[in-house]
Order: sequence, then structure tokens, then C-alpha cells
Amino acid sequence: MQRNLLKGEIRTRDRPHTVFISYSTRDNAVAQTITGILETRGVPCWIAPRDVPHGSLFAKAIAEAIERCNLFLLVFSPASDQSEDVLSELTLAKTTHKVLLPVRICDCRPSNRTAYFLAGVQSFDAFGGSLTDYAESLTQAVQRLISARPTPDNGRSSEDPPPPRWLPIILAAVVTTLLLQALFYATGVVLLRGWSLLFVFFVSGGFAWAVRGIWSVVKQRKERPS
Repeated sequence: MQRNLLKGEIRTRDRPHTVFISYSTRDNAVAQTITGILETRGVPCWIAPRDVPHGSLFAKAIAEAIERCNLFLLVFSPASDQSEDVLSELTLAKTTHKVLLPVRICDCRPSNRTAYFLAGVQSFDAFGGSLTDYAESLTQAVQRLISARPTPDNGRSSEDPPPPRWLPIILAAVVTTLLLQALFYATGVVLLRGWSLLFVFFVSGGFAWAVRGIWSVVKQRKERPS
């Protein structure tokens, strides 16, 4: 039982999501409906408390989810406008430069503190009828905003090339060679030159490469669910 629960927590934590749902607990039913509308149309969402792993801190899980999301959807109402938790989430979304989509579920305007974050942001009006009446248009608006900007991944687009793997190896080899030169100089030993210098450089690089490979294997084994 405990083993299955742990696997379930890992799947929840690592489940890919595109939209972060921010809402006041007073609007829980509406937020759940919006989540269902988007997910049944193929748009993965992250919403608390459903996607907070058991035993995790809410604040940490929410901060990580906001950082990974592509779109920050705010269920806007008088309750969320006055919510301190929503204000904190908006602050994180603003500092991480997330695309914002306020979904107004009633005809209300933001207060001064919320208006700061929503200034110049086009809202989606979903009042005056049932939420299901807006299902298709809301999904289209979300998909349009997501496709308009590159997918963020810790500040880097998924299309950007990863940093070269050999760069840390070269740096480690250079640093090791310089340290050896400094040690030899301090002890009065003849400095490395020519082929001996190249030999030390390549040996240091090979050692750094081996250490990196061992560390990668150990890290993968630690992260692998049991």
C-alpha cells in the first residue's frame, strides 16, 4: 500500500502540466470546472490541492508549479482579488515572466494591488451564463496564448540547444593544471611545459569526465522510483 502511494505521489509531482490554476478557495467549484474543461480538451493543468504531493509543503509545491507552467490562469472574482495566497502566486508569476490569463467569473474590477499585476492584460469574461457555454472559446484562448510564446524550461526554451557537456570538463582540466603549476612553483619543482603540460591537461580532463559520468549514474539511481 505504501509503495503504491509513493509511486502515485511521484507521478503527480512529475505529471506534465501547461496551465497553473490560481483561485480562491471560495471559488473552488468554479476552478475545478475550468480545470475539467481544459483537461478534457487536452490541456494539462496544475491545481492545488490535487497536484500537491503528499507530505510536501504547499508553498514549495506551488512555487515549483508556477515556475514550470506555460500559462498562469487566474480565476478572478472579489474573493481572489482579496486573497493573500492569490496575491503571492501572482507575484511569483510576475517575477518569472509568465503569460497571465485572468478569467473573470463575475462583472468585477481588480483592486489597486491586483491591478498592478493585471495592467495591460486582456481578461476572458466567463459570466452571464454557464461555464460550459464558454468551454470552447476558453480552450481556444488558452491554446492561442500558449502557442504564441516559446515553452519555458527554467528560463530556457525547449528549442534552445543544451549547454555543451564538454565545457565543465575543459574548465576542470584547466583549473587542475593551473593548480599543479602553482604547487610545483611553490615547491621549487620545474614547471610543466610542452608535452608534460598537455599530458597533465588531458589526464585531468579524463578524470573529470569519469567523475561526471559516475555522478550522473548515481543521481539517476537516486531519482529513479523504487
